[in-house]
Amino acid sequence: MTIPTDIHRPCPHRRRQARRWALTALVAIVSPGCLGPTCDRSGDDRAAVAYLQGTTSSEASFYQSSPSVGPYLHFPPGETFRLYHQLDGAPQSFNAYLSFAECPMPDPNHECSNSDRSVGDTSEAAGNEVVFENITAEYIQVRNDTCADFYLRVTASYVPLTLPALDGGSDALALADSGDASTADAN
Repeated sequence: MTIPTDIHRPCPHRRRQARRWALTALVAIVSPGCLGPTCDRSGDDRAAVAYLQGTTSSEASFYQSSPSVGPYLHFPPGETFRLYHQLDGAPQSFNAYLSFAECPMPDPNHECSNSDRSVGDTSEAAGNEVVFENITAEYIQVRNDTCADFYLRVTASYVPLTLPALDGGSDALALADSGDASTADAN
């Protein structure tokens, strides 16, 4: 029995070699995204940028770094802002919003406009897009811990906590009576 010589069958070692080349090419294409960040986002070397603008309500209970329609603050990778809010105390509630456009929403007053409206819209920040580093009675410090360029808006609110005052009347007597009853039995 003779084996035909005109039939071409790939050798097993050639298939393995082709697989190795394909795997090497795949690793070369994918690995740059897996080797870590390709941008400098360490805020340690940079001082926080002091931002003294923004709007605080007349009651000093609400602050916004920018109006909802913009213009938002340019927020490049690694940038840190120290937003001075002028609230009556440290904010209890705070939010960060991001956009890829300086003016993400239609502005009825036409004070803020984009040349390209297709890149608008805004959403709340998530994950390390905006890291709240410090929140005090004077300022809010935020950092962009990504390699993406954004535009930033921060809002914060402060509501003073007030407790009802005991006027020495029936409320005080009721509290005293409830405390005295439990201690009187112990004596």
